[in-house]
Amino acid sequence: MLFACNQGKDAENKMEKNEGLEIARKELLISTVETYIKGIKERDFSIIPYAEKVTMRTPFTKNGTKIQLKGKEALFNEWWKPLLLTPNAKEVVFKVTDYYFNESLTSIVVESVVTDYNAEPPAIVYVAERFTLNEAGEIIDQINHIDVRDVLTPGWSEK
Repeated sequence: MLFACNQGKDAENKMEKNEGLEIARKELLISTVETYIKGIKERDFSIIPYAEKVTMRTPFTKNGTKIQLKGKEALFNEWWKPLLLTPNAKEVVFKVTDYYFNESLTSIVVESVVTDYNAEPPAIVYVAERFTLNEAGEIIDQINHIDVRDVLTPGWSEK
């Protein structure tokens, strides 16, 4: 009977350990998203934990989502620089509304309402961005899901 009690305790301890690891992984995923948002707000690409071989699909490049950007340098030159390092760049404000995690806790989707003051009038867009991390906690893949019409063609809905 004592053996059965110990087995129950072992299973309980293992379950608690797994729950702790799950919480820690979710916290890492959320922290990565928060660092990404901070990097955009402060216009500091270097603080975003991108892996050297990161890939990204975003509508905010000359080729749009059809062509995947490959490598940290490509992200900086083809996405970051033209979008955020223009001489008169204005604030972009994120209001995170929710987070979603995949089962293996390697990816997070952040849902947010973004106000872009670079558009005239300022554009409010609804965004879902997926980030996939490696074991080191670096972003290895990112996909931006967004209807960019309000940003790229202000007033399109009134025409």
